[in-house]
Amino acid sequence: MRKWVCLFFSIVLILPMIACHPLGKKRNYLEAKDETTGFFNKHKDRFLSAVNEIEKSHSADNIKISGIESIWYDEEESNVTVTFYKQGYGLMIGGQYWGVYYSANGKPFTNWNVKLVSGPYEGCFYWQEDDGSNTYVTEHLEDGRYFYYEDYDGNGHGLNWECLKQMRVEQRGGTG
Repeated sequence: MRKWVCLFFSIVLILPMIACHPLGKKRNYLEAKDETTGFFNKHKDRFLSAVNEIEKSHSADNIKISGIESIWYDEEESNVTVTFYKQGYGLMIGGQYWGVYYSANGKPFTNWNVKLVSGPYEGCFYWQEDDGSNTYVTEHLEDGRYFYYEDYDGNGHGLNWECLKQMRVEQRGGTG
């Protein structure tokens, strides 16, 4: 009987956690950026078409792109943005989420009402909570389109700026 009770509670506690956990591989900043920008470049015409359709209709409700989990349209006084949420990974209190967005005014954007700070290289902007547990990074791709990465568990996932800068130099085959 005791064995069955333990089994029952294990199933009751573990199955909901598994069901709520997104499938897929956890990615650090550079992995997420490389995958997302590759996907964006491969399907660039579809993204541009979707942005045009969304701007005309003021809604992303009927727009679907295979490989994109969801699309949001946001219109403010000074800007219109279309966000293409590519993927995320998280469980309960932490996680990482990333994608591409279009900013009509060409400026970096965040859904959080915070000021973005210039990153360590041109076209990169970020915001980090004072205690470091929430971080938002966005990088300019081209013509008002940006990659974004949100981190909610505070472990960085490749967001140490000096480390990130060095990894980029190494990826290009430079010395620093």
